[in-house]
Amino acid sequence: MKEDITVTALESPFAKYSGSLSLGDKPVDCYVLDDKNRVISMRATVKAIANDDNGDLLKYVGVKSLQPYIDSAGISSRFVEFTIPGNPNKAKGINKYVDLYRLLPESAKNRFAFSIVGNIQTESSILEDTDICYETGDVPLSRDEYDRRIQELDYILYFYSSDAYKITASGAIFDAINMRKPIIAIRNDYFQYLFDTYGEFGYLVDDIYQMREMILKIDSKEMSRKWDFDSIQHKLLPESVATQLREIAI
Repeated sequence: MKEDITVTALESPFAKYSGSLSLGDKPVDCYVLDDKNRVISMRATVKAIANDDNGDLLKYVGVKSLQPYIDSAGISSRFVEFTIPGNPNKAKGINKYVDLYRLLPESAKNRFAFSIVGNIQTESSILEDTDICYETGDVPLSRDEYDRRIQELDYILYFYSSDAYKITASGAIFDAINMRKPIIAIRNDYFQYLFDTYGEFGYLVDDIYQMREMILKIDSKEMSRKWDFDSIQHKLLPESVATQLREIAI
């Protein structure tokens, strides 16, 4: 008896054919979508033009020598920018980040910019064939440069597991609160506690499949909320925390 096979239809638009174009002596990935639109890989194109393995479009157009000729702010405004902060490794979810990227339709990727702010702590080969921009080399970003790049982004993504080390998570999450950046995070007890205690400042999801749907809703303007970071930051002031502790002790 033959086993029934369920075939799930891909959500349109999706890449029907893939290939490669030459830009100078550099190959650039290209795709033909099911709606007959043709798209090329942003990161591969920037790498070819800038001769830079990083492939970060916004970093490239922001250099001083190009500023008189390029509207870098206009280019930036066309993208919704996401990042995973710090020095990501497997424990911090870099594998899930790559899996999330691969789940997104090619057409949507051309409206997003994905990056890693910080030096990756794993083999960079995991990022091959993606448009995720990342730092090369062993020199860590200065705090000022780290903060500047976070400020340029729209959302910070977190992939900590439900049993992740909470002190590690807290340091990273406060970067988002301090710089008033909404998050999209895999739900765990710690993040849920912060949302319940201090107020929501983004979205919690159960897995990368829900995160994919959330990102696509943001892209389609279905999700357009403003977060009360003033209130959240006030509740986290030392004097506010001291008041909370006194109330608990009474």
